[in-house]
Amino acid sequence: MEDDTANDFTAFWGDITRELAFVDLEIRIGKYEEDDEMYMAVVNKARTDVAKLATRLSPQEIALFRLTLDEILRDDDTARDGVDFIGVLNVIQTQATQAEASGTQLTQRELQTQSVQRMSAADKESTLKSLVDGDWLSYRTGGRLHMGPRSFLELREFILEQAPEKARAKWDKML
Repeated sequence: MEDDTANDFTAFWGDITRELAFVDLEIRIGKYEEDDEMYMAVVNKARTDVAKLATRLSPQEIALFRLTLDEILRDDDTARDGVDFIGVLNVIQTQATQAEASGTQLTQRELQTQSVQRMSAADKESTLKSLVDGDWLSYRTGGRLHMGPRSFLELREFILEQAPEKARAKWDKML
């Protein structure tokens, strides 16, 4: 009987997903390894400038999130163990200093780093807390930051593209 319920559930959402495709939306379902729960999200697949503006986060907050994701996805160890909040801020500080000293045209990451540098420590902490509250990030063992279930669902392609080899193989099965 349980299989019939699962099939009915999948068929129901499959019909809705086909209809949502006309407006570049998709329903994604995935199991989040941290709590072994299934999550569902409606994801905007449009790659337009207007779609990119559909956020409550400021450009600085988005930059902090992106830099945090980059640090989490740096290697298989950080993908598995997460990153320390203070460690992320130290990396950002170091990169900002190096960017200023280089005197060359800045990369996107260096521009994001400089943007985050203009945030106060309280704003950075508040932003990371709101990203955790919104399930974009999660706190685990010893206050280390990990990607949250919302990141896995909404940023699947980016994460799999950027993830180190072992993490990509593991996450590709989940997503």
